Amino acid sequence: MSHRNKLAAVLLADVSGSTALYQRVGDADALAQISEFIGALRLTIGLANGRFVHSRGDDVLATFEDPAEALSALRKMHQMKSRHGLVIHSGLHFGPVIETDDDIYGSSVNMVARLAAAANDGEVLISEAFVERAGPAHAEQFRYINTVEMKGMAEAMPVYVLCGLMDHPGTTKVGVPLEGMAPAGPEEGGAVAVSLEIDGMRYVCHDGETLSIGRAAGNDLRVQAEFVSRRHAVVEVALGRAKLTDRSSGGTYVKIGTKYEVRLVRDTILLAGEGEISPALSLEDGAAKRIGFHVLRG
Repeated sequence: MSHRNKLAAVLLADVSGSTALYQRVGDADALAQISEFIGALRLTIGLANGRFVHSRGDDVLATFEDPAEALSALRKMHQMKSRHGLVIHSGLHFGPVIETDDDIYGSSVNMVARLAAAANDGEVLISEAFVERAGPAHAEQFRYINTVEMKGMAEAMPVYVLCGLMDHPGTTKVGVPLEGMAPAGPEEGGAVAVSLEIDGMRYVCHDGETLSIGRAAGNDLRVQAEFVSRRHAVVEVALGRAKLTDRSSGGTYVKIGTKYEVRLVRDTILLAGEGEISPALSLEDGAAKRIGFHVLRG
């Protein structure tokens, strides 16, 4: 098998909501709808002089010689919302790849996959290597988030977000009151739910559900403060465990019981017992928006 070593902008776009679509409309219809959307994404890549590498299920991998063309393609791809409501979340990196006739290999592919996995719906996360390659002419398109620990990477890496894209907060279900449930740790059996309280309001997330926290309208738990990201964090309850995932640029502070608070940046923590959550600001800060939580089991 012949191969070529080259430097390239590597783009990975992953379709959001495909699992839910399969459950909602069935395998055949979902496959047809996703294939139609992937086809439109592939066409956009080609029109921007990119090389479509492959699609595995519900993602698209591509390379570009010119970072500006990669940015142009990604903006057009994110402006596309399929007639079935599908959107994408993406990663963008610049680095060495090993190119064959039908695939690409190397650490750059792993890097862009990590970025895409950490991106919110409708969001593009970008490596510092790409930002540097794009140069000053494109500097205003990028906003630095933070140094983020990526799964499988030895060191934390600086991460940027592509500015000017529409926000697509997820659709979630919020449960009903929790009769017959009591505080418990994550190791015990039984159904799990999380109760969250802020400003006298109570929100409940049951097993199999998610609850979004953020500044934008459309979040389940809306925190209206400028320092809170539009879609800041997500609480998820599944398989008898409750977890909080930060999706913000400013981080989320969490304190469980009497332990020290921890700061998450694009990371996940298991919730147990009771404690507090604060978007962006330390719980010690007087301006913090404190969200109390109780993990309940019954």
